[in-house]
Amino acid sequence: MEAVRHTDNLRQLAHVLALHECGDFGRAAERLGITKSALSQSLQRMEDIYGVPLFVRGRRKIMVTVYGEILVETARRTFRTFKETQRQIDLLRNLDAGRLAIACDPLLADSLLAPALLKIVAKYPRLEFNQRSGNWLAIQEDFRRGDLDIFLGLRPDQPIEGFQFEELELPPLKVYARPGHAIFLEPEPTLDDCWRYPILAAPVPDWYIQRIARGSSRDGHSLDDLRKFFLVSDSTSLIRDIICASDSISADFAASLGPEISAGRLKILDIASRDLNETIPAVIITPLDRALPPSAGSLAEAIKMTVAEFRREGT
Repeated sequence: MEAVRHTDNLRQLAHVLALHECGDFGRAAERLGITKSALSQSLQRMEDIYGVPLFVRGRRKIMVTVYGEILVETARRTFRTFKETQRQIDLLRNLDAGRLAIACDPLLADSLLAPALLKIVAKYPRLEFNQRSGNWLAIQEDFRRGDLDIFLGLRPDQPIEGFQFEELELPPLKVYARPGHAIFLEPEPTLDDCWRYPILAAPVPDWYIQRIARGSSRDGHSLDDLRKFFLVSDSTSLIRDIICASDSISADFAASLGPEISAGRLKILDIASRDLNETIPAVIITPLDRALPPSAGSLAEAIKMTVAEFRREGT
């Protein structure tokens, strides 16, 4: 009887959460796979138990009351706990498989994430992983919800709070263009020469924009003004293809440019700029409040190994 009562409690919490999120009895009932009448009766029983109204009818949708908000938050915590419990059981049951949810700055996907994943696939042959492209600002709420396991990216502009993180030091980005670009006619090209052409780039933090502006006549310009010079794409391969066929320029890690440079499609521009040639701070971010699959730890170690290889090769 105790187990039955607990099951009923969980079901009722699911009903409360569904109605709150849908704001309509019909949509909530459809999502739950029950009738509107059954949902209404379930919520009425809960209101009878607590002796307070949990929902009220607003002008456009059903609204949760201050009492209902307590149950909504309880429901969210409860189902997060169950999700994490199932995850930990799955990890213990099958250590060489499982799923890994990764988020990565577009700029680091080819140069760091791909070679690091290659290092761990032999150890986890049945590993399933999905990779989301985005910077920390775009994906941190997904981290808080437990939808992601590990993030690899350039150091965020915002402080990293409530997460575990490890700092990395990456080689400087290299400015590049197609071999016949007019900028290569400059005897000693500068950052100011670069600003004269369309700049294609993956999304980068504010601090990097300010750094490269610092080494040119654009120093002191507002971020909004500086970002007007950039055409942004999440696809670094698309950027490289456009650079090969246009007068645009871009910057990337030398390791990512190797094949196109060897094929004569791209050429690195040698710019004597202290600001441009500083190392790039990056981070690996993982949650503090839940267990991670063993593959997440292995991936973090593989990323650090790849960074060390970059630094040894001077790329």
